Amino acid sequence: MSNAPLEVWRYFHEVDHDLTKITWFHACNSRSLLDQALASDVMMIEADIVAGHLAGAGGGPPLAVMGHPPTTVSDLSLEQFLDTVLQRHRAKGIKLDFKTTAAFRASENILEQFLARAEVNFPVWVNADILRGPGIGPGKEVVEPHYFLRTCVTKFPLATISPGWAVNPNASQTLSYSSMNIDEMTSLLLDSHVVFPVTFPVHAGIAANSLDTLTNLVHSSTDGTSLTLWAGQGQHIDYDKLRQLINNLGKDKVFVDLPQDMSEKLWNPHQESKANFAVASSALTLLSFLFVL
Repeated sequence: MSNAPLEVWRYFHEVDHDLTKITWFHACNSRSLLDQALASDVMMIEADIVAGHLAGAGGGPPLAVMGHPPTTVSDLSLEQFLDTVLQRHRAKGIKLDFKTTAAFRASENILEQFLARAEVNFPVWVNADILRGPGIGPGKEVVEPHYFLRTCVTKFPLATISPGWAVNPNASQTLSYSSMNIDEMTSLLLDSHVVFPVTFPVHAGIAANSLDTLTNLVHSSTDGTSLTLWAGQGQHIDYDKLRQLINNLGKDKVFVDLPQDMSEKLWNPHQESKANFAVASSALTLLSFLFVL
């Protein structure tokens, strides 16, 4: 068995180093969604973990359950999620997104035992926002960075670490990742003795405005380091700039986890132009109508 995390392109060899071809199922936080994801042809399943309770289980101390804040009640615990993925043997990778320090603490022993099992021969990512990034003030809670990284290094050596910044995605048009953001993250990784490649989750709209800083980040990091581009439905992205970032880095260094319509705009500039034209035409029609009135 290898003593390093399993790289996604090695597991899904059909993508031939093109990480943009990796397909995703996002926010797989219930039994029904997990069944749907496992029955599909997606490659990576992303799910969120909070500290909460199972539906119908009554009180008791919080445990690790699948859900996205503000949800704290779920029909699926982390332990059940992991057991189901193993039992189905469907050749999927998983990305576990820990939303709070409490959720991570409630999960670490479960995940450590899971990763020690010989049947876990697929990619496992451990993700958390551990720093405040663009558009975020000091009051925003993030997962405690040193604890997260050191636990990953000592307890999950075969998982890929995905350390990110909390950002304000609704202001992505005007934000960018600064050199200070990058320096703070790289210093943390160094202090925590992270030696294997990581994947940095970055908001696609903000990343598009950060060509130089993110290019420098990837090129100055351990060989095999990558970006994972994400965004919520309808959030602003400058697709021309984002394509330039991907071209600069190479498709062997960028995962793309975007809603389908946004992904289509990224890879089909003609469709993006048609969408922009439709918006502009609608605006002109409205102005003409108001002028007549």
